[in-house]
Amino acid sequence: AHRYCQSFGALVAPASQWTHEHVYYRFLLNVDPQRRANLLARFHESGIMADDAPVYRNIAFYCGLPESDYPQTICANQQLLSLPIYPSLTDEEVNHIITTTLEIVN
Repeated sequence: AHRYCQSFGALVAPASQWTHEHVYYRFLLNVDPQRRANLLARFHESGIMADDAPVYRNIAFYCGLPESDYPQTICANQQLLSLPIYPSLTDEEVNHIITTTLEIVN
């Protein structure tokens, strides 16, 4: 996560700001909602399994909450993509994700 934060700067979603206490399930990037589908496709073409699935949806479904209860969350999610982040990523894989992300997003 620290390497992602250092590499991506302003692209990093505020909730993804690196701290020593945080355990990452997803690493979120802010993206232009108009470009999100294209960016996601380009990540997949590059072998990076970026994701746009909203984290909140499973929790809301489990709790029985209608989507009308959280319109700001839905809006915010349209500006986010998550990158792979897990302990078994090798340095080479992290380098590939960083390099490819910078090429795709810029």
